[in-house]
Amino acid sequence: MRIGFIKRSLYLLAVIFVFFISICYIHWHHQKQKMANILDYNPRVISLDKPVNTCKPKENIFYLRIHKTGSSIVTSILDRYALKNGLQAVLVKNHPYVYKSTNAALMGYAYEKEGNHVTSSKKHNIMAEHVVFNNTVINQLMPSNTFFIASMRDPLTHLGSLLEEFPNTYYTLINKTNISNFAPYFLSNMNEYGEKFRMPTKSLQARLFGVSSDDLDNKAYVKYYLSLIDHLFPMVLVTEYFEESLVLLKRKLCWNLKDIICIQQSKSKERDKLNGHHQQVYKEWSSADFIFHDHFSNRFLKHQLPREPHIQQEVHAFKRIISQIDSFCQPVLARIRDNYGTAAELVKHPRLQITVNATQWEAPFQFEAVQCAILKLDTLVLRNIFKVRQMPHLCTSREIKRKLGSNELYFNIDWHSNSVIVIHNAYCTPIDKQYGVPLQILTFKTAYGRRGL
Repeated sequence: MRIGFIKRSLYLLAVIFVFFISICYIHWHHQKQKMANILDYNPRVISLDKPVNTCKPKENIFYLRIHKTGSSIVTSILDRYALKNGLQAVLVKNHPYVYKSTNAALMGYAYEKEGNHVTSSKKHNIMAEHVVFNNTVINQLMPSNTFFIASMRDPLTHLGSLLEEFPNTYYTLINKTNISNFAPYFLSNMNEYGEKFRMPTKSLQARLFGVSSDDLDNKAYVKYYLSLIDHLFPMVLVTEYFEESLVLLKRKLCWNLKDIICIQQSKSKERDKLNGHHQQVYKEWSSADFIFHDHFSNRFLKHQLPREPHIQQEVHAFKRIISQIDSFCQPVLARIRDNYGTAAELVKHPRLQITVNATQWEAPFQFEAVQCAILKLDTLVLRNIFKVRQMPHLCTSREIKRKLGSNELYFNIDWHSNSVIVIHNAYCTPIDKQYGVPLQILTFKTAYGRRGL
């Protein structure tokens, strides 16, 4: 009797224990399922190779344009993004190239001279002009959350391009016999040309960053000044690593790959190469530029790129896209050069296009032939598009009334870049004449369903 009672008790305890365990399991499973629903739990394996774009695109950008560093390409990218998204740009009244003077593009031309920029009570989104860096003035024109960028180039390859860029150096040297490479000739004749061509050849990049002419040879001060402004420029593109720089810029701006599309740039010519003696001469003459370039290129290669996951794969994908678009655009641009009316036809009938395949970082997208011409638009023309959008009073009201709303397409040759057509359907009379050529003021398509450039 006693043994039977013990057995029944043990059996009851076992049942209670199993029941308790079952209740606990059911409760645990319910809580797990509830949490899974809250977190939208998905048991599939998640790939870490594809970056998740959760940031907000930056739209307030200051770009310190430095001559012959790929700055026209970067400015074009910024301008096209701004026009597409309806952003405001800072506009300079007088273009910095003043060929009447022997000191063309005189240092301090834009923002150290009061009244040479277009101001308004409204803050601007984009500033991309050839100016001497002046943070005080820039802060007056741009919002407090502006993202600062610049670009730099190896001074050894930069010199040859500068000597060809500025008229006073170019026309002086081109008249010398048997000169196919300006840089070695210049460096071999520093006594004759050094001070004469001081403006474009002596640390031009450092001067645009704000180092005064009197301090260029003071290496200690140059390094100190560099330490003061380094944090202001979280992104400095390095021309020798141009595609890598663009992809890193795209990441920092939280843009898409298609926002930084550009026609492939030409590589440095053989003329840029200098022997050991000439290199040493130029390092002594333009020491501040070498200090700046060494600093920003080292920061880019040793500190910024290594911290970016899978950036080389994205750079490779970007190069593939650029190559595909370049191959598509070359015959298109050739057709436009042969027959300017082709550009208008491409807008009316946008059937000529390619599909750019998807990558880990970009969905597939269509690229129309007319965009080839848009990619090649000179920055002066893009500046004038901003002018007609932001300052329509510069056009006569009669002309605007007569042309706006018309479905007729107009186009104008961009003579400055000598190859490209500007397309528009809202026409305004020329605002000014620069380079002796009337620059038509343009806006791009609304009647055919496109949104800006």
